[in-house]
Amino acid sequence: MMKKLTVVLGVFIVVGILVWIYSPDQKETAGNKPIVKIGASIPLTGDMAFMGQALQKGMKLAVDEINANPDNAFEYQIVVMDDQMQPAKTAAAANALINVSKVNAIMSAYSTPAMVINPIAEKSKVIAFHTAFTDRASDGEYNFRNFTTSRSIDKLAIEFAEEVNAKKMLLIFQNTQAAQEVLDRMQNSLDEKGIEHETLIFNQGDRDFKIMALKAKEFNPDFIDLYGASPELELIVRELKMQGIDVPKVVQGMVNMDTSHGALEGVYVIDASEGNDEFRKKYDYQPTYYASYFYDNIYILYNAYEKIGPIAGLHLMLMRLFMKYIKIDTMKALLEK
Repeated sequence: MMKKLTVVLGVFIVVGILVWIYSPDQKETAGNKPIVKIGASIPLTGDMAFMGQALQKGMKLAVDEINANPDNAFEYQIVVMDDQMQPAKTAAAANALINVSKVNAIMSAYSTPAMVINPIAEKSKVIAFHTAFTDRASDGEYNFRNFTTSRSIDKLAIEFAEEVNAKKMLLIFQNTQAAQEVLDRMQNSLDEKGIEHETLIFNQGDRDFKIMALKAKEFNPDFIDLYGASPELELIVRELKMQGIDVPKVVQGMVNMDTSHGALEGVYVIDASEGNDEFRKKYDYQPTYYASYFYDNIYILYNAYEKIGPIAGLHLMLMRLFMKYIKIDTMKALLEK
C-alpha cells in the first residue's frame, strides 16, 4: 500500500507542477508566490460562537506554521465569515466567500452548514471540506469530509445503554437533517436489540423545556441519549434534573465545556474532538469541538496544493485521486511524510 501511495504522489508532483504553470486561476500573489485562499463559514457570534472562535484559532495556527516554511510554492491565507450556524446565513457566507473573496477552497463545521454549502460548492466548482457527521456532506465531485463518523458515536451510546442494562431508552434529538439520519439508525438498532424507546425533538433556539421534561418523566426511561448543541443540551439536562429524572444520560454533540460543567455534572459527554499539543501551547486551553479537525484540514489542503498545484479542471481529478489513496482518521502526519 505504501509503495502504491508513493508512486501515486510522485505522479501528482510532476503533473501538478506542469498544470500549475499554465493555470489561469492563481492571480493574486504575496511577494513572488501565488496566494491560496481558504475560506470558512463558521459561527463567530450567537450561541455557537465558542466553537467558531476555536475553529478560527485552529486554522490560524496551521496557516502560521505553514507560511513559516520558505520552500512552499504558495502563500496561504484564511478568509472567515460568520454564519451563526443558521442555514440562510451559511448560504450567504458561502456565496460571498466563493464569489466575492474568490476563495480556492471552503471549509465548514457541523452537518447543517455542510448540507447548505454542499450544493453551492458543487455548482460553483469550488472544493469544499466539511467537518460533519453526515456522509452526505461529501456527495458530489467537489465536496470532501474529514470527521469521525456518526456511526461510531451511535455505537458507543448504545453499548453504554446495554452496559447499564437499559430496557427503556429516551432519545432527545435536535431537529436537523443530520440528526434525523443518526436518529433513524439508532431507532433501528434499538428495535433489533429489543430495547423500548421513545423520541422527543427540539429546535435550535428553543429555551423552555418543561413540557419535554414532563413527557420524559411520563415515559419513565432508564437511559437517556441527547443529540444537539449548546446551550439547548444544558437547558434540557437541567430541566430533566428539576423533574427528578435521575437516570444515566449521554450527550452527543457540541458542548461548551467552559460553561457547562455545572449543568452537565454526572452526564457522559461523547466528544469527537482531538487533542492538539500545538493548540494548547499557543492558546493555553484544550481545543474545543472541531478545532483540531480544522487544523488538520488546513494541512490536508496545504499538502494537496503543494503536491498537485491549484485545484481546477484537471487539478480536481488529481485532488480526488489524492484523497482516495490517503484515508486515515487524522491525515496530517501521513501527508507530511
